Amino acid sequence: MVVTDGTHDSRALPELLRKTERCGRVSKVIADGAYNNLKAYELLESKGIEVVIKPRRNSRIDTPSKPRRRAVAMHKRLGHK
Repeated sequence: MVVTDGTHDSRALPELLRKTERCGRVSKVIADGAYNNLKAYELLESKGIEVVIKPRRNSRIDTPSKPRRRAVAMHKRLGHK
């Protein structure tokens, strides 16, 4: 799926996931920081998909998403700022 300049990557995630699931079960999503938002985490969690998304530099650990909190905490423990 190609996303144009007028559409943020994270907005394309639901459709991209739907199209991918037509080919088989999705067990893990690895994505860049453009997908580091609560909606992406909630969508993927609700489908039982393992989430691996690079947190943004200014990400905080006080987020409602447990996997996102873990990702941000790990990112900071590894010394990333």
